[in-house]
Amino acid sequence: MKPKILHIDIETAPMLVWAWGLYNQNISIGQIEKDWYILCWAAKWHGEEIIYSDALWKASKGKRHKPIHEKAIVESLWVLLDKADIVVGHNADKFDVAKVNAKFFEYGLKPPSPFKVVDTLKAARANFRFSANRLNYISQLIDVGEKIKTDFDLWLDVMIGVPEACDKMMEYNIKDVLLLEEIYTALRPWITNHPNVGVYSEENETVCPACGSTHINYRGYAYTATSKFRRFVCKDCGHWGRSAHNELPLEKRKGLARNVAK
Repeated sequence: MKPKILHIDIETAPMLVWAWGLYNQNISIGQIEKDWYILCWAAKWHGEEIIYSDALWKASKGKRHKPIHEKAIVESLWVLLDKADIVVGHNADKFDVAKVNAKFFEYGLKPPSPFKVVDTLKAARANFRFSANRLNYISQLIDVGEKIKTDFDLWLDVMIGVPEACDKMMEYNIKDVLLLEEIYTALRPWITNHPNVGVYSEENETVCPACGSTHINYRGYAYTATSKFRRFVCKDCGHWGRSAHNELPLEKRKGLARNVAK
């Protein structure tokens, strides 16, 4: 058994506000003409082919679009998140997950089943000094594709319901999720605080804590102030881990602990 890992990406409409300038504006609530809202979302279970999506417009087979209420697409995303063990997003902590939670709260939905969050933007910033940490830059850096080119006019057209613009926005959203999965897979061995997927495994042998593979190679030891563990590297994803068993005899551990306490 492996955890259910869900990749998500949402697209939102900008806020419409009254302002006196372009820079350093302190916008008050009274200046908000129309608040932000979710235009569409796309999601994909890690390693599976199906892509799930929903949008403020619904298209029939004949591509005729029918506007729906935002609550409907928020609820459909809630259903997916409620099944997830781990949720992956680029800037997920500050944007995707936080924005979605705000909408859950707004529409009176209870929290979905608890899940861990892996933010690939944070992982990129923590481990590397890339020229840029944007999804588009990293995806091209590892040669897995690039985002669909857009400009602000696309958002304007989507907000007034231009069918071609809506179709392109959904295509743009789905492509981001596909790139996200590729980037997550590439970053995963570097994420030292990745949720331990080994706890979901029914295997009796040691598994990689990042990807759950049993294909590991023991190489040396990892040491703490009072412990010694067998160290291993995953042959599939390249993540480093260590065994749970302390290799030091109990008496030596007690002696080391006394020395540390002094």
